[in-house]
Amino acid sequence: MAEVTKLAEQMVRMQCFSKPCCVQLSDPELSRLTASLVDNNIGGRGARDLASMLKRNTALQELCLEENSLIDEDVQHFAEGLQSNTSLRVLKLSNNKITKKGMELIVSALKHNVTVASIWLGGNQVTAEEIEEVTRAEARLTF
Repeated sequence: MAEVTKLAEQMVRMQCFSKPCCVQLSDPELSRLTASLVDNNIGGRGARDLASMLKRNTALQELCLEENSLIDEDVQHFAEGLQSNTSLRVLKLSNNKITKKGMELIVSALKHNVTVASIWLGGNQVTAEEIEEVTRAEARLTF
């Protein structure tokens, strides 16, 4: 539970979200720590703060950033933190405004991150063909 408290404190210190962050142990037996920032208008500042948090955090395993109108510039900041994170397993980015360029930034960051196994990208501004093209090299991932 100390990990949950520490992560919640990090999220509160960011003070850039329009709605409360839900931090929970989604599966106590697996100690899977999840942070949900769905529909929170994260924007550029929030993406930079999340990148900073991801660089330091070793507990978070699932991050939900769905429905935040994230654009490629926001993803660029976030990808920087993703490169050095060693705990995140699932990244949910569905229903944002990410294009092929943003998806390429994420996949490039994941070449340095071997822990992420699943990324949700549905509902963004990319086609199924673009997803297949960009992700072909990262066969270890589930998209």
